[in-house]
Amino acid sequence: MNNMNEALAWLYSNRNNVKDIQLKRISFIINDLKLKPSYKVIEITGTNGKGSTTAFLKNILKENGLMVGAFTSPFVKVFNERIAINDKLIEDSDILRYINILKDYQASYIRSFNDRIPFFEIMLLMALMYFKDNKVDIALLECGIGGRYDAVNSIAADLSIITSIGFDHMDTLGDTLESITYHKLGIARANKPLVIASKSTSIEILNYTKENNIPLYNVYPFVKPLAYPNFIFRDKSYRLRLIGSFQYYNASIAIEAARLLYPDINNEAIYEGLLETTLPGRMELVSKKPLIIADGAHNISAIKEIIEYLRKSPYKINVLYSGLKDKQYEEILTYLMRYTNKLYFTYLDDARAVDPSVFLRIVNGNGTIYNSIEEAMNSIKIPDDELILVTGSLHFVGKFLNTKFN
Repeated sequence: MNNMNEALAWLYSNRNNVKDIQLKRISFIINDLKLKPSYKVIEITGTNGKGSTTAFLKNILKENGLMVGAFTSPFVKVFNERIAINDKLIEDSDILRYINILKDYQASYIRSFNDRIPFFEIMLLMALMYFKDNKVDIALLECGIGGRYDAVNSIAADLSIITSIGFDHMDTLGDTLESITYHKLGIARANKPLVIASKSTSIEILNYTKENNIPLYNVYPFVKPLAYPNFIFRDKSYRLRLIGSFQYYNASIAIEAARLLYPDINNEAIYEGLLETTLPGRMELVSKKPLIIADGAHNISAIKEIIEYLRKSPYKINVLYSGLKDKQYEEILTYLMRYTNKLYFTYLDDARAVDPSVFLRIVNGNGTIYNSIEEAMNSIKIPDDELILVTGSLHFVGKFLNTKFN
């Protein structure tokens, strides 16, 4: 394959390949391709906050002179966001090279085992190849879904992070917090730190970590939010560029993790790493006039955090929303109806997208449907005391951020 379109088409063609929840396949291939990490590894899971926590941690460690690999999902603006080292996204040429290698390997693997490697496992293998070739000092690996049966969990981490636990991917993780907690705890390892930020640590977490000899570090009691963008963690002051008081807890998780693995880490570098962290599609200020904020919140807990934060501002909140079939859109829209000014919906070019007419029925007709993002943004006019929140999923927000409108 000689171009990105062809390579990505092949990559996405593996999306429906059967997942191996025992992780035997990915473990075998990592060993077969000699990709077992010789560097430190941090694994990150959580219902919300994975991307922000990973970004904070990457910048903290980078500011301390380390080569930091990051494997994340999904991307917002460009595919290359999924794999990066420090501030540098993987190049198209590297993606092409690794996909060609893995396409040939896939063919051989099928012949030998009559089995196919799924999309996410191929992505992880690409990341491990890139990190090995570039001799990273540490890799930050985000789980795709859950943790226990996620391909990332085939690698033994030096430290694990659970950013939050809430309702999402319930078709896979179960429809109770106990079940979801069980899946996320699967990334924790005996005698290796687990870092969380929990107002009240559940009995499931306490029992699991005690029974499996997992050192548990809960940063929540040591975080003191101040007026944005300032907060205190363990009696030291920090500032953020990312918007949202919930980011104080994600940043504190990152600080704690960095200090646990690197006790001599420089606090000034921590300060600088946090302050330089930005992330597309996470409470991103798109425009000041009109005031537009984009956030890829895709579950009810994330939506509540954002709306509760925005309601403290003097602005009336309008929402441009598009959702996917596997998300809690009915619960989300019922909540948004109560706490926002006007709701706008748009079609989304994706097989998983929900027809906006479904959204309109949920809100009892109290909304407006537009045929496209362009039409919506060229039609919606708001006064200076209002804002537009663009939300529903990172996929939708990515489409929005890549759309040109007047």
